[in-house]
Amino acid sequence: MAPRALTILTLSFLVTTVAAQGTARVTVSPKEAFVNEAVTVQVRVDNFKTAATPTFPEIPGCTVRGGKRAESRRTSNLLGRRETLRSRTHTFQLVAEQPGRYTIPPIELEVDGRILRTKSQTVVVLPPDPSEEPLLRVEIVSPMKRIFVGQKVPLKLRIQVKAARHRRRSLSPQDMWSLVTRNQLGIFPHERPGLERRSIKGKNGRAEQYYIFVVETDYIADRPGPLSFDDIEVGLRYPTELVEDFFEVRVRSFRHFVVRPTIDGVDVLPVPMEGRPANFSGAVGRYKIRALATPRDVHVGDPIELTIEIFGDGPIESLPPPLLADDPDLTAHFRVPREDMAGAAEGSRKTYTQVIRPIDADVRRIPPIKYPYFDPFEEQFAIAESVPIPVEIQHSEELELAQLDAFPTPVGDDAQLLALDGLRGNVIDPARLLRTTTTVSHTQAIAALAAPPVLYLFLVAVSTLGKGGPSPGRRRARALRTAQSAIQSAASQPPNEAGATIAAAMAAYLADRTGRPSGRFIGDGAVSHLREQDASVPLAAEWETVLQRCNQASFAGGSEDPSKLVEEALRCLERTEAVRW
Repeated sequence: MAPRALTILTLSFLVTTVAAQGTARVTVSPKEAFVNEAVTVQVRVDNFKTAATPTFPEIPGCTVRGGKRAESRRTSNLLGRRETLRSRTHTFQLVAEQPGRYTIPPIELEVDGRILRTKSQTVVVLPPDPSEEPLLRVEIVSPMKRIFVGQKVPLKLRIQVKAARHRRRSLSPQDMWSLVTRNQLGIFPHERPGLERRSIKGKNGRAEQYYIFVVETDYIADRPGPLSFDDIEVGLRYPTELVEDFFEVRVRSFRHFVVRPTIDGVDVLPVPMEGRPANFSGAVGRYKIRALATPRDVHVGDPIELTIEIFGDGPIESLPPPLLADDPDLTAHFRVPREDMAGAAEGSRKTYTQVIRPIDADVRRIPPIKYPYFDPFEEQFAIAESVPIPVEIQHSEELELAQLDAFPTPVGDDAQLLALDGLRGNVIDPARLLRTTTTVSHTQAIAALAAPPVLYLFLVAVSTLGKGGPSPGRRRARALRTAQSAIQSAASQPPNEAGATIAAAMAAYLADRTGRPSGRFIGDGAVSHLREQDASVPLAAEWETVLQRCNQASFAGGSEDPSKLVEEALRCLERTEAVRW
C-alpha cells in the first residue's frame, strides 16, 4: 500500500504543479466583421503570480484601442502548502477601415519569469453592402469651403443612425441616442442634440427609418491647411437581438461600430500680409466700433475715460484690443498708455476702457478710433471707425513742462542740479550739502508748523471751486448743454454716424448728470438706470425707442433721417432734465 500511496501523491503533485504553471491565450470575437466594426481581442493569462502587461502589435490598416484589464484570484491548499494564483484578461478593440484579411501575430509576454507566446489569429473584414445605407455614418458640415485662420465658423456634427427594430416598431430616437458612445467629440459639446428624421427604402422595398443627431458649435481655425478632426470618434452599440421583458425592450447582443467623421474639403488659409494695415492687431470677421468719453470738459493733463465698444460676428471672446498707442492721430494730442487693454465680452459685443490725457489745449475733439480687421467674406482688410467725440480742453493752471525751458541754465555749483523730464532735481553733491548751513529763527519754526493745515485748507478750497477739474456739480450743470451741442452736430452727419453720435451723447448726459462713467449707460444701461430711479414709464420707454433707432441707424445702415432723430433725442433730454432724482 505504501508504494501505491506514494505513487498517487507523486502524480497528484506533478499534475498540480503543471496546472499551476502560467498559461496565455488569445480569443477573438467576431472573427468576421464589417468595415468600421470593432473586433474584441482578449489576451488571457491564467495561474500566475507575476505577469507583465502585453503590448499589442501594430497591424497595418487597423486601429487598436483599449487595453482594459480585469483580474481574479484563487487560493489552493495542497499538503499544507497555501498558494494564491491569479487570472488576468486584457481587452483590446481592433477596427479596420478597409476590407481585407488581417492577421494578429503571436503576442509575447513574461509570466513568472518565463516568456509565453500566444497563437496567431485571423480576422476577415468585409466591405459594406453598397446598396444599403451604413448603420452609422458621421460627418462634419461646414457652410464654407475656404476659411481663414482666426475666423469663426459654425460647424455641424451629423451622426446618422439606422433605427433598430423590434417586431414591427422601431426604437425611439432617445433609445438609439443612448447606444451612441461619444467619449471623443472633440470641439463639439456633449449636450442633447438636434434631431432630423430620414426614411430610406431598403433592398427589400421596405422603408427604413434613420435618425440624424445634429450637434453644433462655433469653431475658430488656429492653423492653415486642410480642415481635419482626427481627435473625434463616434461609436455605436448596434442591437442585433432585442428581447421584451415586462414591457421593457432590452438589448441582448450588439455589434460595436467605431467611426471617424468625414468632412468635405475645407481649406484653412493664413491671413494675407499684402495690404495689412500697420496697426492691425489680428481681428478676423466683420466689426463696427463705437467710442464714448467722460468727462469731456477738462484741463490739460486731466484724465478722460475712453470707453470703446466693438460689435461683430467674429470671435468676440478672443478679440484683440485696438492699438491706441499706435494711432498717430490720437497720440498727437493725447497721452495714451502702451499697455494692452483688458476687455469684457458680452454676446456679440466687447467693451474696452482706457484713460487718456490731453497734452495741449488746442484740441477740440477726440479723433475717430480706428479698428482694422480682415473681412474673410470679401477676403480683404477693412477699417472700422468711430465718430469723433467733441471735447473742451482748457489750459492747466499748473506750470507746464514746456515753460521750464525758460529758466536760466545753472552754472558753477548750480550745475549739480539734476534735470529729469525737464524738471530740476535736488542737489546731490555731498561736499556742497555739508557746506550749506541754515539758521532757523523762532518765527520760521512757527510758520513751518502752521503751514501744513493752512495748505490743506487751501487745497480743499481749490477742489471745491473746481480749479483742478470739473466737479460733479459742474458736470451736472453743464450736462444738458454739452449733450445738446453734440446731438445737434449729428444733423449734418450720415445716418450711421449720426446714430452713434446721438447714442454717445445721451450716455454722456447721464454720466455727467450722475457723476458716473459713461460706460455704465451703454446699450441697455441707460434704460435700466431710468427705471431704477423710478422715472416715469413713458420716459424710460422713450429712451429705449430713441436708442433702438440710433442702434439701427448705426449698424443696419438704414434710411433714418438724422434731423428727425436729433429732434426726438433733444425732446427726450428735455423731459429727462425735468425729472429730479
